[in-house]
Amino acid sequence: SGATENRGAARLYATLGEKAVVFSPPTEKGLYFQDLATGKAVELAPNQGFVSVGRNGRWLGFKWVERSGRRFPVLFRTRTRQALVLPAQSTQVGVPSFSNDGTVAYSDGRRIVLTDSAGNVQKRISIGSYANWTPISPDGRWVAYNDATDQIWVVSVENTRKRVKLTDDRHAYFHPLWSPSSEKLLIQSVDGKIFLTDLQFPGLREIAEGTNPAWSPDGRYVAFQKPRWGAGGLISDWDIAIYTVAEQKVRLLTQTPEIAENSPVFLSARQVAFLRGDQRVVTLSLTGKQGARLFAKLPESPSLTALFAPEKENARPALEGATGAIDIPYVHQVYDTPGWFDGYWACGATSAIMIIAHYPILPEWPLYVSQPFGHRIYYGRYICYVYSTHRHTFNIWSYDRLGHKGYGGYGFITQKNWADTKGYMAQYFRYHGLSSSVDWSPSWSKLRGEIDSQHPFVLLNSLTSAGHYIDVVGYYGDRSVIVNDPYGDKNRGYTNYYGKQAVYDWPGYNNGNANLNTVWCFIFARQAVDWEADALNAPDTLSLRQSFSASFTLSNQGLVNGDSVTAALYFSPDMPISSRDALAVRQLVPPMASGDTLSFTLDATAPDSLSSRVLYLGVLVNPSGEKQEADRGNNYFSVPVVLKGLPSILWVHPNPGESVPQDSVQIEATYRDNIVGLDSTWVRLFLNGKDVTSASQISSSRIRYTAAKLTSGNYTARVRVTNKAGYTSEKSWGFSVALSTEVAGKSEALPEQFALLQNAPNPFRMEQGTKIWFQVGSTAPVAIDIYNVQGQKVKHWQLGELPAGKKQIFWDGRNDAGRALAAGIYFLHFRSGNFRA
Repeated sequence: SGATENRGAARLYATLGEKAVVFSPPTEKGLYFQDLATGKAVELAPNQGFVSVGRNGRWLGFKWVERSGRRFPVLFRTRTRQALVLPAQSTQVGVPSFSNDGTVAYSDGRRIVLTDSAGNVQKRISIGSYANWTPISPDGRWVAYNDATDQIWVVSVENTRKRVKLTDDRHAYFHPLWSPSSEKLLIQSVDGKIFLTDLQFPGLREIAEGTNPAWSPDGRYVAFQKPRWGAGGLISDWDIAIYTVAEQKVRLLTQTPEIAENSPVFLSARQVAFLRGDQRVVTLSLTGKQGARLFAKLPESPSLTALFAPEKENARPALEGATGAIDIPYVHQVYDTPGWFDGYWACGATSAIMIIAHYPILPEWPLYVSQPFGHRIYYGRYICYVYSTHRHTFNIWSYDRLGHKGYGGYGFITQKNWADTKGYMAQYFRYHGLSSSVDWSPSWSKLRGEIDSQHPFVLLNSLTSAGHYIDVVGYYGDRSVIVNDPYGDKNRGYTNYYGKQAVYDWPGYNNGNANLNTVWCFIFARQAVDWEADALNAPDTLSLRQSFSASFTLSNQGLVNGDSVTAALYFSPDMPISSRDALAVRQLVPPMASGDTLSFTLDATAPDSLSSRVLYLGVLVNPSGEKQEADRGNNYFSVPVVLKGLPSILWVHPNPGESVPQDSVQIEATYRDNIVGLDSTWVRLFLNGKDVTSASQISSSRIRYTAAKLTSGNYTARVRVTNKAGYTSEKSWGFSVALSTEVAGKSEALPEQFALLQNAPNPFRMEQGTKIWFQVGSTAPVAIDIYNVQGQKVKHWQLGELPAGKKQIFWDGRNDAGRALAAGIYFLHFRSGNFRA
């Protein structure tokens, strides 16, 4: 579903020196033990699943699973090729693991069972829930397991009441792996990260993004497969990486964009074996100085002898719980799309359409297609054709695999060269009246919660190497997931037409199905209300305190009935309208059913504190109920209004609170009113309450007065401006004068001081600009940077060495490229010598 077709991949589980390998073939069906000397293979089990290796490779531990429900833990003696079925009282059993002294640990229902290598039970430990993988430490003192919330614990074998939680609830975790020394554990998260923890000093350290980690025999290194991300957040390649535990560093052992490598295992302390895409097992030295050496070639169809006779396949056991799988319409990304469109990359759009068709939102759009057999489809056209709904037209296009332009859901979700398929899918749902969000901390408990609430949703996983979208519609209590897979049922081998309610295993569990491997994220899609404001009609010119009426329409475009909401009129300097703007009036709107549209007229009064300018008068719907809303981007509608208001006082000097070091101070203010206009005869300036207007220089935009022979102390200035509409604005501010003093006929210099002062005016508009004031304590190089609220540097000045004193530079609101920046909050960063502010 990304830049490559969906194909199965073999997996290497273990090597026994250079004598044998344990693997699964490209069909991803079955576990095989192959003798490299003879080439003969033994089918250990008909299913995939993790394989553990006992000390010196004498034993293998795995789980036999059949779809009929028969499953049991098995020990396989590699020398004699004999199998031992371990005792179990439940069908929910786990994979056996080994300590160095031969103790075996495996799960049986909600307990961990400890036996010897002959299968004699030594102890049972209750853990409260079923865990598929419960590895015992090499020293035999501890057993690790995951609980019902996917958190990792260890329990003492000697004192089973002693238990330690190792994870932090930030992720869902699985598959702990003990280091050879029994001191550390590797832990994976279902969203594709690898962590390291120390039993003596608990606390997670994230190693890297990746899967399938393996310890070196001496515990000094960890090998794992690391994804290489391509366009649109899809995986383009897998490489083998090495983590050095002591140095806490990751480096790539392979860098082969054309060849995917997976399943690293250590052949020795300094040799890593792994599987290439051509099914060849190769080895590399950790130094990387030698080229890859061919170790083995896995057979496509192994000549095998089965350990156990397969049981006749019966129907799968009933679902756990009262509710079954959610029955949503099935759409295939290849077979249920028009013949001209190549749907191999369309799993995201197809998964989204299945959920949209479930509610239902879109009408059936029939078309007859011929593959894989002649049949009529009803929703496939929405995947690639232009269509409109909920006042949105989906006419963005992207190329399919063969170079055809696909519109509809496919074009929308993969827009901007696959820039953010997850985010655009959530937006695609919202544009159809569903509430939607991307959850980057997926867990089993969240999955159960959504399905128990009858909310099917999209899951991004690693069923394919590039990443694959499917719809979750149900689950089993053994951690199997029921899905609508738009590419078919992987258990039967892609591509096929059996993807409706296919069953896959959750990461860390092995129930005989294809494993999701990694659950990158959930994309939720729930029925919701969707308030939409529209058609606002109001006067185009208003004055302060003027009464007026405004009419608008309000509709519920969502799929469920809405609660009461508040509709309010606001005056805003920009878009969009928000509740932080100047309120004119608000009104409570009664509950509205899905699809209803009502018209309203509100009587309002223009606020008395706004400046003259062109504003946006907007209606904003603010939901007050608990129901989720699909899309809040349509909750407002606005029209421009010319407001005859207060004149604006833009900038004053000295800066408020500034300390001036001389006895002559220039006091000034700038102002404007582009709507009503100003007259210099209506401007007044005061210093300490005294009107100094007659001694000032006055224009239509500035008043300036020079105060001479001031003494040290505090001063107050005030400016008053009245526009031609008779509205008055005033601003008062304080500053101080701090003159130098002479002692014994010798001048005492001001102390060296570096400072970043407040810019003025602030706030400011781009057309007026702002002055940035700073003080240099001694000759030093000066640099000033401006950052936006995301922490991105947008403007830089390198001013070189400046002499001591107070300085200023001017900023016009543009970035280094000369482009005007958006309105908002920005941060000044001043550097001079060792001073930072």
